[in-house]
Amino acid sequence: MIRAEGISKWYGRFRALYDLSFSVEKGIIVSMIGANGAGKSTLFDIITTLDSDFKGKMLVGGYDTRRQKSEIRKLTGYVPGTFSLYSDLTVMENVDFFANAYGCGREALYKITPRIWNSLEPFAGYRASQLSGGMRQKLSLCCAAVHSPSLLLLDEPTTGIDPLSRWELWQELLTLREQGITIVMSTHYLDEAARADKVMLLDKGKLISYDTPKHLTEGEKSLEDVFIKFLESTDE
Repeated sequence: MIRAEGISKWYGRFRALYDLSFSVEKGIIVSMIGANGAGKSTLFDIITTLDSDFKGKMLVGGYDTRRQKSEIRKLTGYVPGTFSLYSDLTVMENVDFFANAYGCGREALYKITPRIWNSLEPFAGYRASQLSGGMRQKLSLCCAAVHSPSLLLLDEPTTGIDPLSRWELWQELLTLREQGITIVMSTHYLDEAARADKVMLLDKGKLISYDTPKHLTEGEKSLEDVFIKFLESTDE
């Protein structure tokens, strides 16, 4: 679904990414972890075609992110780290806006994200600005998934939401995976990162490891222990 070949990125003299090469298979969940400034958001910008000024090659669904942006955007759904929907529009108006933009109806949500969409429907007439943090994230996911994308990219989707909303979101992600949708998400919660099929550890723009949670935690109690030991080793 995603293939990165020698991805490097500079902001002036500052190098944000160092020769990243990896592939993401179809129908899996990948958790991206790393401290602030590790390069997660920069990598998302490249995958989503928002940034074309980089070295290397990025393919999404077989399409080149520089030359075939429109094709990639049709098969991709993106939930950014900050709420970016229309606060003055209602829940239903936001969903319909994105459905119309993609040339589809909202009916797919009953199949793609049934649990979350059913919990949102009672608030259909509420403005997005009236929703709680957890409900806003649910709305963001529905808007990102309304066109039945093959790939979902989520930038810290569970940050700042209550435990129940976090659980509901994860149940929906697992359902999406069962439908063959590929999910790449960044997170600071290592317990949920361990629920993914693969974990990508970034540090200061470098890809430190990319493997299954089982392999990464061999000889350790948890993914948190692996991450903390790595951070301690870099401070020495």
